[in-house]
Amino acid sequence: MICVLQVICLVWGIMILVNGKFSFSKKSVILGVPARLIGAIFVAWLPLALGTGLVIGFVNAMSNPNQPPADLVAAMAKYWWVDIVIALVVIATVVAIAAMSKKVPVDSLQDHSFDGGANAPMAPNSDNPYEPPRQQ
Repeated sequence: MICVLQVICLVWGIMILVNGKFSFSKKSVILGVPARLIGAIFVAWLPLALGTGLVIGFVNAMSNPNQPPADLVAAMAKYWWVDIVIALVVIATVVAIAAMSKKVPVDSLQDHSFDGGANAPMAPNSDNPYEPPRQQ
């Protein structure tokens, strides 16, 4: 069950890392380094849980070398709480970083869509917005 949440957080974390923007609420976002740090934590959750499970399984298998694999799987079931602890640590860390970060209102974000240069600064006495300003 929690594996689905880990995969969702992995994809969401990659999107946050690429965009550098984390939507904290409907009215505010976190930009820049804090957002990318949150994205990195989301991305790290799945490998951290996988690595922890591998270590627990390896230690369990080494402590009982003659145990059949079906019994090892049953023995691993008692460690379900480890994934919950990792999830709580990830969520608590993200909330702490978000609480300490500067939040920018969504209304103040500029639209960076390309408008073909219609609003580009133009050189005086020129119809070409891509022409550099002339020295007078």
